[in-house]
Amino acid sequence: MAPQNLPPNPDVLRLKELLNEKGEVVTEPKNGSAAVIVKDQKVARGSNNVEIAVGKVMSYPKYFDVVGYEKKAEQFPFSEGSVRTLVGDLRAPKEGVEIIVATFPITFMRTVDEHRWEDKLRDLPDLIDLLESM
Repeated sequence: MAPQNLPPNPDVLRLKELLNEKGEVVTEPKNGSAAVIVKDQKVARGSNNVEIAVGKVMSYPKYFDVVGYEKKAEQFPFSEGSVRTLVGDLRAPKEGVEIIVATFPITFMRTVDEHRWEDKLRDLPDLIDLLESM
């Protein structure tokens, strides 16, 4: 049976659009800034492996982490965690990988935390609603 290409997740596409509209897309986020990262990698059978994190940037010489809330699989809600990215991968991603990092004013993290405390940041549509309301 030949591999089938699955259509892209519309929520992931909408999130990428909003990051371009509402945030400042960067190739190297500044240490301490608030950011949202989307790492979208094509894998076997045309499906995608998507990692999303919203949080504070902790940068090091060769990599950076977005530390706060992460989502690494479609079926799981956001949880506390981080997504690590090599700076070289952001500047020149490998084939089949798309990485978008958008930074926001640091006050964005307070809004994210409030949504999380009120149980309004569980899944991807919740993050989309938060960004659309900005």
